[in-house]
Amino acid sequence: PDDPKMILISYLLSFVLPLVDVVTDVFTGYGYFWPTCPEVQPDPWFGRITIGVIFLPAIAKMIQEATYSLMFVCRNYQLFKTIWKEFLLTRIKNVVYQLPFIQTFVNLPNIVLLASLKDGQPDAETIMLEMGTHNNSEPFLEAGPQFVVQIYRWIEYKTLPAPRVLVSIIISAISISLAAGGTFLLDRVDYPS
Repeated sequence: PDDPKMILISYLLSFVLPLVDVVTDVFTGYGYFWPTCPEVQPDPWFGRITIGVIFLPAIAKMIQEATYSLMFVCRNYQLFKTIWKEFLLTRIKNVVYQLPFIQTFVNLPNIVLLASLKDGQPDAETIMLEMGTHNNSEPFLEAGPQFVVQIYRWIEYKTLPAPRVLVSIIISAISISLAAGGTFLLDRVDYPS
């Protein structure tokens, strides 16, 4: 589309925000292992949790794909024998797409395609819907739990967290809010009342 605001918004929401969220979470986890202030004690437990939560979307997708694969094989064994290579490659690709840092780059080709479309082409809405569905697992399965972990630690220690933790909390809250609104709007398009 010719509207640069649409491309800028999709770029920010589909690429920059998830990337910044994961990067801040990595720095937050790193900071729990090796704090920068001498009066703060290392907290490897929260460091492990903070780093581990980053992989929740990939773990959830792995469980989903394994369950789907087993059900497919049980129901369509003959078909599976014929297409097993393509089938397994697709399942593996779906899991790999959910890994940290890879997930943020999945929508980049769609953003480039969106920028090349002319105003009024019907493909723009389809691309935007596809981008919205790709991005839902990061906010709900990574940013949400990460937000809860950081808030819990803040409440437990009763001290103002380090700036990197505050940035992680704020970015996670923004990701969750935008994903909730986006999911509502996608559902309104998919299931109009």
